[in-house]
Amino acid sequence: MENYNIDMVAVMPNPHFENGEASEGKLTRHLTLHSEIPLLVLD
Repeated sequence: MENYNIDMVAVMPNPHFENGEASEGKLTRHLTLHSEIPLLVLD
């Protein structure tokens, strides 16, 4: 992401309901564990 000069990533989870259950949030979890820039997650 250095090529894009990004200071922070903001994530606003959108729960997708399948069979009445929320999604696992795999993308948010991956970004939280592997992002090298600050991450703001709004719930």
